[in-house]
Amino acid sequence: MQVKNGERKNFLQQEKTRMIVYDRLWKTMEEKGITKYYLIAKCGISPSLITRLKRNQSVRMDTINILCNILDCQIEDIAEHIKD
Repeated sequence: MQVKNGERKNFLQQEKTRMIVYDRLWKTMEEKGITKYYLIAKCGISPSLITRLKRNQSVRMDTINILCNILDCQIEDIAEHIKD
């Protein structure tokens, strides 16, 4: 999306009202019998990344890819876009 300089501030303010939430991740993990401990101890996922996901903070797409591979699921089984 091309954004002009004058529109940039308004665009960024609008972007802050959109949110990715990871509530579906925890449900998918429960359904598949995978714990946070398993992700940390067996899969090399850092505890700080688990915290970021719990707080619905941004994570990299390669992280989402890794989680999809571990859980054998699709992106929509992990994340959901919420617009205010």
